[in-house]
Amino acid sequence: MANDRSRIPGSAPRGEASSAPADSSTRGVSPATRLAWKLGRHVFGVGAIMLGVSGLVWGEFATNWHPVQETVPYRTALAYLAGTALLAAGVAVHWRRTAGAGLLVLAVLYFLGTLLWMPRVIHYPQLFGVWSGSAEEFAPAVAAVMAYAASGKRWSGPAMGAARGVFGLCIVAFGVAHFTAVPQTAEMVPTWLPFGERFWALATGWAMLLAGLSLMSGILAPLAAWLLTALLMSFGVFVWAPRVFTAPNAHNPWAGTGITLAAAGAVWMVAEVLGKSTPAGTRSERVAAGRTSQEAPSAVHQPSAPPGATTERC
Repeated sequence: MANDRSRIPGSAPRGEASSAPADSSTRGVSPATRLAWKLGRHVFGVGAIMLGVSGLVWGEFATNWHPVQETVPYRTALAYLAGTALLAAGVAVHWRRTAGAGLLVLAVLYFLGTLLWMPRVIHYPQLFGVWSGSAEEFAPAVAAVMAYAASGKRWSGPAMGAARGVFGLCIVAFGVAHFTAVPQTAEMVPTWLPFGERFWALATGWAMLLAGLSLMSGILAPLAAWLLTALLMSFGVFVWAPRVFTAPNAHNPWAGTGITLAAAGAVWMVAEVLGKSTPAGTRSERVAAGRTSQEAPSAVHQPSAPPGATTERC
């Protein structure tokens, strides 16, 4: 078995010490946090599956989020094609071997959903709803690409930082949309919550706005992403899930739950990426490295080697 072990990257044959450093992305991280890091893509996949299944059952696009015009040729066939693709890609992200392909397919599908909003953005730029609608489709596309890139360390720090900024801008649009449509947002707030529906419409808008600004600036970005994940998951549980039970034969509640889970999963994956890039042990490692460098003798004060002696270390 020693020969098999030697094939594993980062491991050493039996009896030899491994020279590979421990993965800094998980050093000093609690088991609960590691488990949370693994769940984001699964929530993201469930959202895509719900969108795909609802599209196949109703043979229709969820027009609140995918504004495909009635005049588009072969519209029903395209709806079935999109539903099949969303379902297949959503299933694929649950398995590690196919997760990368599934994330890329979903990134393309959500990007196409973004393009569907462009005619409305061009013709009605004064309506903020068309901008937030396009952002709601673009954010999952960006998150899918970020998760795919992070899984294989395919991007450098600046590229990932730029993607984080774009994703944060989408979240800012989510928050601003609450302020520009307070009555419509308040209608979706459960009536049993204290302080009234308008309060929660504005409070959640501020929460999204601040989270987006945090992601754009990088200040407390991992914390902001985790808190935003909790907020969006609460939307799915308290806003959309009850509508699925009260109107199971309607397309909109199923699609709304799917897009909400997709958004929550997208933020969850971004939180995972940001959390792994700033592990808990990083600061202590830098401190330890600094102490080591301070304790190391300076080359200027090192005694010169006697004549004929070699300076190479064995």
